[in-house]
Amino acid sequence: MYGLITYLCPAQPAGDEAVYISELMKQRNLLDLDWALANQNMAAEPNRYGSGSGAISKVRCPVALTTAPFDPIVPRSMVEENLKALPQARLIEYPGCAHAPIFFCPDKLAKDIDGFIADKSV
Repeated sequence: MYGLITYLCPAQPAGDEAVYISELMKQRNLLDLDWALANQNMAAEPNRYGSGSGAISKVRCPVALTTAPFDPIVPRSMVEENLKALPQARLIEYPGCAHAPIFFCPDKLAKDIDGFIADKSV
């Protein structure tokens, strides 16, 4: 079920999705991560889980935000809220992907991360 919800998009990854999901589910921190995502809202606006702290306005370092059109977990509207709050942020899009670009397009993701880190203007 997790794989169907998380990775539902037209461009299904080839091959090793069962291995990926099996390894992902071994992570002991998934419950902590889900709790933090649900309860530690840095935005000024409330999310589905609670009110925001507004702490996002204090972020001054370079930020890369990613979005994918078929992501059911972090919808584009959520990314756009963060983009408004972080004027220094760069938006990186992954067309044809769902929630995990590391699974769908790892080479593009690695190239984008390397480019973001190497960019001296951020």
